[in-house]
Amino acid sequence: MGRLANKVSIITGAASTNGLYQDGPGVDEYSRHCQVFAILIDTIDKERRLVF
Repeated sequence: MGRLANKVSIITGAASTNGLYQDGPGVDEYSRHCQVFAILIDTIDKERRLVF
């Protein structure tokens, strides 16, 4: 799977309405690991990044 495909998959499957990324599709849990991974693959815009 390419980088763009990974990004699209994460945005459509794990992005929630509160701006965080879920641990999985339909899972109402938000670990730091998923937030960091979303940052590392540039899924989250630099302006929207939060400090934990």
